[in-house]
Amino acid sequence: DTSKQWRIDAIDADEEITLVSVQDEVVRNDADKEMFDVDVLNGDKMFVAEHKVAVKRVNDEVNAKIDVDHSLAERMQAQEQEELSIIEKDTLFQQLLKNRRKHFASKRAEEKRNKPPTKAQ
Repeated sequence: DTSKQWRIDAIDADEEITLVSVQDEVVRNDADKEMFDVDVLNGDKMFVAEHKVAVKRVNDEVNAKIDVDHSLAERMQAQEQEELSIIEKDTLFQQLLKNRRKHFASKRAEEKRNKPPTKAQ
């Protein structure tokens, strides 16, 4: 921006002006002390350790629930297979009886047709 250019030139020409804020360094030093403070780190470590234990506990509970659900699903599937096999057995048995009736009915009809004529008296 050309309107501010003369101000920048004036600041650059004056060697007495410092462009670095000393207060920023003081604030940064306080932040560094807090960051590397042993008590603060121990508190964070405890929080992380407790968090890991809680996460592990939740994972164990979820895995147990999944195992229970899986075994229940397997049992239900096996029971359903049994029911289907029972239904299939019933259907096959009914078909067998039906075919057997048809077979003997046709056999009786064939015997009637093949019966020799009786002698006329």
